[in-house]
Amino acid sequence: MKKSKKKAFTLTELLIVVIVIGVLSAAVLPKFNKVIETRKTTEAEELMASVRTEQEKRCALDKRYLTQMSELKDIVKNNETKNFTITLASKGIDAASKGKYSYTLKMLSYADGRICCDGTECSKLNKNYPTCDELRGKPDYQESPENCAGPSAVRGCAGDAKEPCGCKDGGIRTRTCDTATGTWSNWSECSISDVCSCEGEANQSCGCAGKGTQTRTCDTATGTWSEWGECSIADTCACPESTKPKTSQTCNSCGTQTRKVDCNTETGEWTTGSWSTCSKTTAQCNPTPPSPSDPCAECTSCLTKCNRRYDATFCESYCAYSCSGCIDIDCGTSCGTDCGTDCGTSCGTSCGTDCGSSGLGSGEMNCVLCTDIHMGYVVCPNDMYMKHVDESCQEMYKNGYHCTTQHAC
Repeated sequence: MKKSKKKAFTLTELLIVVIVIGVLSAAVLPKFNKVIETRKTTEAEELMASVRTEQEKRCALDKRYLTQMSELKDIVKNNETKNFTITLASKGIDAASKGKYSYTLKMLSYADGRICCDGTECSKLNKNYPTCDELRGKPDYQESPENCAGPSAVRGCAGDAKEPCGCKDGGIRTRTCDTATGTWSNWSECSISDVCSCEGEANQSCGCAGKGTQTRTCDTATGTWSEWGECSIADTCACPESTKPKTSQTCNSCGTQTRKVDCNTETGEWTTGSWSTCSKTTAQCNPTPPSPSDPCAECTSCLTKCNRRYDATFCESYCAYSCSGCIDIDCGTSCGTDCGTDCGTSCGTSCGTDCGSSGLGSGEMNCVLCTDIHMGYVVCPNDMYMKHVDESCQEMYKNGYHCTTQHAC
Protein backbone atom coordinates (compact mmCIF):
# COMPACT_ATOMS: atom_id res chain seq x y z
CA MET A 1 0.00 0.00 0.00
CA LYS A 2 1.16 3.46 -0.83
CA LYS A 3 1.34 5.91 2.00
CA SER A 4 -0.60 9.12 1.32
CA LYS A 5 1.30 12.38 1.91
CA LYS A 6 -0.31 14.87 4.29
CA LYS A 7 -0.46 18.41 2.98
CA ALA A 8 -0.09 21.49 5.23
CA PHE A 9 0.52 25.25 4.96
CA THR A 10 4.08 26.36 4.77
CA LEU A 11 5.44 29.03 7.14
CA THR A 12 5.55 31.56 4.33
CA GLU A 13 1.88 31.02 3.52
CA LEU A 14 0.92 31.47 7.17
CA LEU A 15 2.89 34.72 7.34
CA ILE A 16 1.12 36.05 4.27
CA VAL A 17 -2.29 35.30 5.79
CA VAL A 18 -1.35 37.04 9.06
CA ILE A 19 -0.13 40.10 7.18
CA VAL A 20 -3.31 40.33 5.10
CA ILE A 21 -5.45 40.08 8.23
CA GLY A 22 -3.39 42.80 9.90
CA VAL A 23 -3.73 45.17 6.95
CA LEU A 24 -7.46 44.62 6.75
CA SER A 25 -7.82 45.18 10.50
CA ALA A 26 -5.87 48.43 10.35
CA ALA A 27 -8.05 49.70 7.56
CA VAL A 28 -11.42 48.43 8.75
CA LEU A 29 -11.20 48.79 12.56
CA PRO A 30 -11.18 52.59 12.70
CA LYS A 31 -14.17 52.72 10.42
CA PHE A 32 -15.88 50.11 12.50
CA ASN A 33 -15.26 52.11 15.69
CA LYS A 34 -16.55 55.20 13.93
CA VAL A 35 -19.76 53.43 12.97
CA ILE A 36 -20.28 52.16 16.51
CA GLU A 37 -19.72 55.64 18.03
CA THR A 38 -22.10 57.14 15.49
CA ARG A 39 -24.75 54.62 16.41
CA LYS A 40 -24.44 55.83 20.01
CA THR A 41 -25.35 59.37 19.00
CA THR A 42 -28.78 58.13 17.97
CA GLU A 43 -29.51 57.41 21.64
CA ALA A 44 -28.61 60.99 22.58
CA GLU A 45 -30.61 62.50 19.70
CA GLU A 46 -33.76 60.59 20.65
CA LEU A 47 -33.46 61.54 24.34
CA MET A 48 -32.79 65.23 23.55
CA ALA A 49 -35.80 65.27 21.17
CA SER A 50 -38.08 63.90 23.90
CA VAL A 51 -36.91 66.56 26.37
CA ARG A 52 -37.38 69.29 23.74
CA THR A 53 -41.00 68.23 23.13
CA GLU A 54 -41.80 68.47 26.84
CA GLN A 55 -40.04 71.83 27.22
CA GLU A 56 -41.79 73.37 24.20
CA LYS A 57 -45.16 72.30 25.63
CA ARG A 58 -44.32 74.22 28.81
CA CYS A 59 -43.29 77.28 26.83
CA ALA A 60 -46.58 77.20 24.86
CA LEU A 61 -48.38 77.31 28.17
CA ASP A 62 -46.25 80.29 29.26
CA LYS A 63 -44.26 78.18 31.66
CA ARG A 64 -40.55 78.22 32.08
CA TYR A 65 -38.29 75.43 30.93
CA LEU A 66 -37.33 72.89 33.55
CA THR A 67 -33.67 72.85 34.58
CA GLN A 68 -33.68 70.00 37.09
CA MET A 69 -33.54 66.42 35.79
CA SER A 70 -35.59 65.26 38.76
CA GLU A 71 -38.53 67.16 37.27
CA LEU A 72 -38.33 65.13 34.03
CA LYS A 73 -38.21 61.66 35.53
CA ASP A 74 -41.09 60.56 33.34
CA ILE A 75 -38.92 61.15 30.26
CA VAL A 76 -35.36 60.76 31.55
CA LYS A 77 -35.13 58.51 34.52
CA ASN A 78 -31.47 59.32 35.17
CA ASN A 79 -29.12 61.94 33.82
CA GLU A 80 -26.48 59.23 33.48
CA THR A 81 -27.14 56.85 30.61
CA LYS A 82 -24.91 54.08 29.31
CA ASN A 83 -23.15 56.31 26.81
CA PHE A 84 -23.89 59.92 27.83
CA THR A 85 -24.23 62.35 30.74
CA ILE A 86 -27.33 64.55 30.30
CA THR A 87 -27.36 68.16 31.55
CA LEU A 88 -30.23 70.68 31.33
CA ALA A 89 -29.48 74.31 30.51
CA SER A 90 -31.83 77.32 30.81
CA LYS A 91 -32.70 77.15 27.08
CA GLY A 92 -31.28 73.83 25.90
CA ILE A 93 -29.83 70.43 26.73
CA ASP A 94 -26.33 68.85 26.59
CA ALA A 95 -25.23 65.23 26.19
CA ALA A 96 -21.50 64.57 26.99
CA SER A 97 -20.06 61.31 25.55
CA LYS A 98 -18.74 58.73 27.99
CA GLY A 99 -17.19 56.56 25.27
CA LYS A 100 -13.85 56.37 23.52
CA TYR A 101 -14.19 59.73 21.79
CA SER A 102 -14.38 63.04 23.62
CA TYR A 103 -17.24 65.25 22.42
CA THR A 104 -20.51 66.83 23.64
CA LEU A 105 -23.75 67.02 21.68
CA LYS A 106 -25.68 70.22 22.41
CA MET A 107 -29.15 71.51 21.62
CA LEU A 108 -28.54 75.19 22.20
CA SER A 109 -32.16 76.23 21.77
CA TYR A 110 -35.35 74.25 22.27
CA ALA A 111 -37.02 76.61 19.80
CA ASP A 112 -34.43 75.83 17.08
CA GLY A 113 -34.16 72.10 17.83
CA ARG A 114 -30.92 71.49 15.86
CA ILE A 115 -27.94 69.71 17.43
CA CYS A 116 -24.30 70.84 17.29
CA CYS A 117 -21.12 69.10 18.37
CA ASP A 118 -18.52 70.62 20.69
CA GLY A 119 -15.18 68.85 21.22
CA THR A 120 -11.91 67.85 19.60
CA GLU A 121 -13.14 64.52 18.21
CA CYS A 122 -16.42 65.54 16.60
CA SER A 123 -14.87 64.89 13.18
CA LYS A 124 -14.54 61.18 13.95
CA LEU A 125 -18.30 60.78 13.84
CA ASN A 126 -20.05 59.81 10.60
CA LYS A 127 -22.62 62.55 11.07
CA ASN A 128 -21.77 66.05 9.92
CA TYR A 129 -22.73 67.95 13.04
CA PRO A 130 -21.95 71.69 12.83
CA THR A 131 -19.90 73.24 15.58
CA CYS A 132 -21.87 75.23 18.12
CA ASP A 133 -20.31 78.50 16.91
CA GLU A 134 -21.28 77.68 13.34
CA LEU A 135 -24.85 76.91 14.42
CA ARG A 136 -25.24 80.21 16.25
CA GLY A 137 -23.93 82.03 13.22
CA LYS A 138 -26.49 80.64 10.83
CA PRO A 139 -29.12 83.20 9.70
CA ASP A 140 -32.02 80.86 10.36
CA TYR A 141 -30.90 80.04 13.91
CA GLN A 142 -33.78 80.61 16.33
CA GLU A 143 -33.11 81.47 19.97
CA SER A 144 -35.54 80.31 22.65
CA PRO A 145 -37.69 83.13 24.06
CA GLU A 146 -36.49 84.65 27.31
CA ASN A 147 -39.92 84.31 28.94
CA CYS A 148 -39.59 80.55 28.57
CA ALA A 149 -36.01 80.33 29.77
CA GLY A 150 -35.72 78.39 32.96
CA PRO A 151 -33.83 79.58 36.02
CA SER A 152 -30.16 79.05 35.88
CA ALA A 153 -29.53 75.75 37.50
CA VAL A 154 -26.80 75.62 40.11
CA ARG A 155 -24.55 72.87 38.96
CA GLY A 156 -21.67 71.45 40.83
CA CYS A 157 -18.29 70.60 39.29
CA ALA A 158 -16.64 67.26 39.82
CA GLY A 159 -13.24 67.41 41.41
CA ASP A 160 -11.39 69.75 43.76
CA ALA A 161 -11.02 73.48 43.45
CA LYS A 162 -7.42 73.30 44.71
CA GLU A 163 -4.44 71.11 44.00
CA PRO A 164 -0.77 71.11 44.94
CA CYS A 165 1.76 72.36 42.40
CA GLY A 166 5.24 73.75 41.98
CA CYS A 167 8.50 72.56 43.47
CA LYS A 168 7.91 69.38 45.44
CA ASP A 169 4.15 70.15 45.30
CA GLY A 170 4.76 72.82 47.90
CA GLY A 171 2.53 75.38 46.15
CA ILE A 172 -1.22 75.61 45.43
CA ARG A 173 -3.24 76.52 42.36
CA THR A 174 -7.01 77.01 42.17
CA ARG A 175 -9.86 76.93 39.69
CA THR A 176 -13.47 78.21 39.74
CA CYS A 177 -16.60 76.22 39.12
CA ASP A 178 -19.16 77.68 36.68
CA THR A 179 -22.40 76.63 38.41
CA ALA A 180 -24.43 77.46 35.34
CA THR A 181 -22.66 74.88 33.21
CA GLY A 182 -21.03 72.73 35.87
CA THR A 183 -17.62 73.24 34.31
CA TRP A 184 -14.34 74.39 35.80
CA SER A 185 -12.33 77.39 34.75
CA ASN A 186 -8.65 76.98 33.86
CA TRP A 187 -6.20 76.46 36.69
CA SER A 188 -4.63 79.60 38.12
CA GLU A 189 -0.87 80.06 38.27
CA CYS A 190 0.93 78.13 40.95
CA SER A 191 1.78 80.03 44.12
CA ILE A 192 5.45 79.00 43.77
CA SER A 193 7.73 78.26 40.86
CA ASP A 194 7.81 74.83 39.29
CA VAL A 195 11.60 75.07 39.38
CA CYS A 196 13.08 74.10 42.73
CA SER A 197 16.06 75.95 44.13
CA CYS A 198 18.77 74.39 46.25
CA GLU A 199 20.05 75.93 49.47
CA GLY A 200 23.78 76.62 49.63
CA GLU A 201 26.50 77.44 47.14
CA ALA A 202 27.22 75.66 43.87
CA ASN A 203 30.98 76.22 44.24
CA GLN A 204 33.44 75.76 47.07
CA SER A 205 37.18 76.02 47.56
CA CYS A 206 39.25 72.87 47.81
CA GLY A 207 42.70 71.41 47.30
CA CYS A 208 46.08 72.87 48.28
CA ALA A 209 45.57 75.81 50.66
CA GLY A 210 41.97 76.13 49.39
CA LYS A 211 43.15 77.51 46.04
CA GLY A 212 41.15 75.05 43.91
CA THR A 213 37.43 74.89 43.09
CA GLN A 214 34.85 72.12 42.95
CA THR A 215 31.23 72.40 41.82
CA ARG A 216 27.89 70.63 42.19
CA THR A 217 24.62 70.75 40.26
CA CYS A 218 21.15 71.61 41.57
CA ASP A 219 18.30 69.29 40.56
CA THR A 220 15.52 71.84 39.97
CA ALA A 221 12.87 69.13 40.01
CA THR A 222 13.65 68.03 43.58
CA GLY A 223 15.68 70.93 44.98
CA THR A 224 18.59 68.68 45.90
CA TRP A 225 22.30 68.96 45.11
CA SER A 226 24.36 66.42 43.25
CA GLU A 227 27.63 65.14 44.70
CA TRP A 228 30.62 67.51 44.66
CA GLY A 229 32.75 67.20 41.55
CA GLU A 230 36.51 66.67 41.55
CA CYS A 231 38.71 69.51 42.76
CA SER A 232 40.46 71.54 40.07
CA ILE A 233 43.84 71.03 41.80
CA ALA A 234 45.44 68.34 43.94
CA ASP A 235 44.76 68.14 47.66
CA THR A 236 48.50 68.15 48.49
CA CYS A 237 50.64 71.25 47.95
CA ALA A 238 53.97 71.29 46.14
CA CYS A 239 56.67 73.67 47.37
CA PRO A 240 58.46 75.66 44.63
CA GLU A 241 62.13 74.77 44.29
CA SER A 242 62.95 78.41 43.58
CA THR A 243 62.08 79.36 47.18
CA LYS A 244 63.70 76.38 48.91
CA PRO A 245 65.97 77.56 51.78
CA LYS A 246 69.62 76.51 51.96
CA THR A 247 70.34 73.21 53.66
CA SER A 248 74.01 74.04 54.41
CA GLN A 249 76.17 77.09 55.05
CA THR A 250 79.70 78.10 55.96
CA CYS A 251 80.46 78.80 59.60
CA ASN A 252 83.51 80.09 61.50
CA SER A 253 85.04 80.96 58.09
CA CYS A 254 86.15 77.37 57.34
CA GLY A 255 83.53 74.99 58.78
CA THR A 256 80.13 73.76 57.56
CA GLN A 257 76.77 73.33 59.28
CA THR A 258 73.53 71.78 57.95
CA ARG A 259 69.80 71.84 58.71
CA LYS A 260 66.71 69.87 57.68
CA VAL A 261 64.36 71.46 55.11
CA ASP A 262 60.91 69.87 54.51
CA CYS A 263 57.90 70.76 52.32
CA ASN A 264 54.58 71.31 54.15
CA THR A 265 52.11 69.67 51.74
CA GLU A 266 49.16 71.37 53.42
CA THR A 267 50.36 74.95 52.88
CA GLY A 268 52.94 74.59 50.08
CA GLU A 269 55.59 76.31 52.21
CA TRP A 270 59.07 75.17 53.26
CA THR A 271 59.79 74.46 56.94
CA THR A 272 63.33 74.57 58.32
CA GLY A 273 64.99 72.94 61.30
CA SER A 274 67.78 74.27 63.52
CA TRP A 275 71.35 74.56 62.25
CA SER A 276 73.67 71.78 63.37
CA THR A 277 76.91 72.39 65.25
CA CYS A 278 79.69 73.81 63.07
CA SER A 279 82.14 71.20 61.85
CA LYS A 280 85.09 73.51 62.76
CA THR A 281 85.66 75.61 65.85
CA THR A 282 86.74 79.25 65.77
CA ALA A 283 90.17 78.24 67.04
CA GLN A 284 90.52 75.67 64.24
CA CYS A 285 89.58 78.18 61.60
CA ASN A 286 91.64 81.06 63.15
CA PRO A 287 94.84 79.57 64.74
CA THR A 288 97.10 81.98 66.72
CA PRO A 289 99.97 82.89 64.40
CA PRO A 290 103.41 82.03 65.79
CA SER A 291 105.11 84.88 67.51
CA PRO A 292 107.64 86.57 65.24
CA SER A 293 111.19 85.50 66.01
CA ASP A 294 112.93 87.87 68.43
CA PRO A 295 116.08 89.05 66.71
CA CYS A 296 117.44 89.91 70.12
CA ALA A 297 116.62 86.59 71.77
CA GLU A 298 120.10 85.21 71.21
CA CYS A 299 121.67 88.39 72.57
CA THR A 300 119.40 88.40 75.62
CA SER A 301 120.23 84.79 76.35
CA CYS A 302 123.94 85.48 76.10
CA LEU A 303 123.81 88.51 78.39
CA THR A 304 121.70 86.68 80.94
CA LYS A 305 124.13 83.81 81.17
CA CYS A 306 127.18 86.13 81.25
CA ASN A 307 125.82 88.51 83.91
CA ARG A 308 125.50 85.64 86.33
CA ARG A 309 129.29 85.55 86.54
CA TYR A 310 130.83 88.76 85.21
CA ASP A 311 130.36 92.50 85.15
CA ALA A 312 127.64 93.89 82.89
CA THR A 313 130.13 95.96 80.90
CA PHE A 314 132.24 92.90 80.34
CA CYS A 315 129.29 90.87 79.15
CA GLU A 316 128.13 93.55 76.72
CA SER A 317 131.55 93.50 75.11
CA TYR A 318 131.63 89.72 75.15
CA CYS A 319 128.19 89.41 73.53
CA ALA A 320 128.78 92.23 71.03
CA TYR A 321 128.46 89.95 67.96
CA SER A 322 125.19 88.44 69.14
CA CYS A 323 123.86 91.84 70.12
CA SER A 324 124.62 93.56 66.86
CA GLY A 325 121.63 95.81 66.10
CA CYS A 326 120.04 95.12 69.50
CA ILE A 327 122.21 97.09 71.92
CA ASP A 328 124.51 100.06 71.57
CA ILE A 329 127.64 99.89 73.72
CA ASP A 330 129.52 102.72 71.99
CA CYS A 331 128.64 105.42 74.46
CA GLY A 332 130.23 108.69 75.46
CA THR A 333 130.33 110.86 78.52
CA SER A 334 126.71 111.81 78.26
CA CYS A 335 125.59 108.29 79.21
CA GLY A 336 127.32 108.21 82.57
CA THR A 337 130.21 106.20 83.81
CA ASP A 338 128.48 102.87 83.24
CA CYS A 339 127.87 103.52 79.57
CA GLY A 340 127.54 99.88 78.63
CA THR A 341 124.52 99.33 80.88
CA ASP A 342 122.52 102.26 79.59
CA CYS A 343 123.47 101.90 75.94
CA GLY A 344 120.57 100.95 73.65
CA THR A 345 117.85 102.07 76.06
CA SER A 346 118.22 105.76 76.71
CA CYS A 347 121.37 106.83 74.91
CA GLY A 348 120.32 106.27 71.30
CA THR A 349 122.56 107.06 68.38
CA SER A 350 124.01 110.10 70.18
CA CYS A 351 126.17 107.81 72.33
CA GLY A 352 128.39 106.86 69.47
CA THR A 353 128.74 110.49 68.45
CA ASP A 354 129.68 111.54 71.97
CA CYS A 355 132.14 108.67 72.29
CA GLY A 356 133.79 109.49 69.03
CA SER A 357 134.23 113.13 69.98
CA SER A 358 135.91 112.19 73.22
CA GLY A 359 139.13 111.39 71.30
CA LEU A 360 139.32 107.64 71.86
CA GLY A 361 141.93 106.02 69.70
CA SER A 362 141.28 103.24 67.19
CA GLY A 363 141.08 99.84 68.70
CA GLU A 364 144.09 97.57 68.81
CA MET A 365 144.66 94.07 69.97
CA ASN A 366 146.79 95.39 72.88
CA CYS A 367 145.44 97.61 75.59
CA VAL A 368 146.06 101.30 74.69
CA LEU A 369 145.12 104.31 76.74
CA CYS A 370 142.86 106.87 75.16
CA THR A 371 143.97 110.46 74.80
CA ASP A 372 141.51 111.57 77.39
CA ILE A 373 142.58 109.06 80.03
CA HIS A 374 140.42 110.69 82.64
CA MET A 375 137.42 109.22 80.87
CA GLY A 376 138.43 105.86 82.35
CA TYR A 377 138.14 103.94 79.07
CA VAL A 378 140.63 101.65 77.42
CA VAL A 379 140.49 99.81 74.16
CA CYS A 380 140.42 96.05 74.66
CA PRO A 381 140.48 93.12 72.26
CA ASN A 382 137.21 91.59 70.95
CA ASP A 383 137.70 88.41 72.94
CA MET A 384 137.03 89.59 76.43
CA TYR A 385 137.76 86.32 78.21
CA MET A 386 140.04 87.52 80.99
CA LYS A 387 142.61 84.84 80.37
CA HIS A 388 143.23 86.12 76.82
CA VAL A 389 143.49 89.82 77.71
CA ASP A 390 146.84 91.64 78.13
CA GLU A 391 148.05 91.97 81.65
CA SER A 392 148.12 95.73 81.19
CA CYS A 393 144.46 95.65 80.27
CA GLN A 394 143.72 93.48 83.24
CA GLU A 395 145.53 95.89 85.50
CA MET A 396 143.59 98.82 84.14
CA TYR A 397 140.38 96.91 84.57
CA LYS A 398 141.27 96.14 88.15
CA ASN A 399 142.19 99.76 88.80
CA GLY A 400 138.69 100.84 87.87
CA TYR A 401 138.96 101.47 84.17
CA HIS A 402 136.16 100.30 81.92
CA CYS A 403 137.00 98.39 78.81
CA THR A 404 135.18 98.71 75.47
CA THR A 405 135.49 96.89 72.09
CA GLN A 406 138.16 97.83 69.64
CA HIS A 407 135.64 99.19 67.14
CA ALA A 408 133.86 101.32 69.67
CA CYS A 409 135.57 104.56 68.67
